[in-house]
Amino acid sequence: MNNLNIKIIFFDVGSVLLTRKEDFDVIASKFLNVDPQIYKDHLLEIIQSEECRQQYRAISNIEEERGFQIWVNEQIIQRFNLELTDEKIAYLSNLRVNRTWNYRLLENVIDALDYLKSKYRLGIISNAPPSRRHFELKDFDLEKYFDPIIISAEVQSNKPEEKIFQIALELAGVEAGHSAMIDNKVENLQTAKKMGFSQCVLYNFDKVDQKKFLVVDNFIEFKEIF
Repeated sequence: MNNLNIKIIFFDVGSVLLTRKEDFDVIASKFLNVDPQIYKDHLLEIIQSEECRQQYRAISNIEEERGFQIWVNEQIIQRFNLELTDEKIAYLSNLRVNRTWNYRLLENVIDALDYLKSKYRLGIISNAPPSRRHFELKDFDLEKYFDPIIISAEVQSNKPEEKIFQIALELAGVEAGHSAMIDNKVENLQTAKKMGFSQCVLYNFDKVDQKKFLVVDNFIEFKEIF
């Protein structure tokens, strides 16, 4: 099926192009030799604090992201009354910044992207810190497929806010009616649909009762949809 009306297809990244291999919290708790659940509880309390939220919202580049991770991990180590060493901070901070090692491409992604790239422009709209551009997209050689690449931390807006979608459309120079969005979250697609995106596809979604959007669970299906 050839959608002549569509000029660009925007993709999410996490759980759409890439998926995690292991739980970062479990890896970090093993490194510190602490209980994984207690580690998760401490981390949740920290990231839900207003101070943490303010610091995260201020991130706009990779250096600020590293500084944020150093701050978070210092809080974690202090909560466990562990010795605060440069080695611990460096390992834990890098764990969540240079994350490529803990991701893998989902099945048939490259095959489908090669096909779609020959017919449409492709773009990315991702809720992520700057490291997504610096590491995962670069290390998996995905950058060459996408333009524009919109990372939420870099534009100070997150899906499902309309602002990040509008930024993507403006940078692409395309109207919503000539655009498609592929995401794994219903609320993000609801915004795209409200803004007039021509096609919204829910990918890798595990709830069977979802009827608002076209649902696919294998990237190869995009060759038939588009």
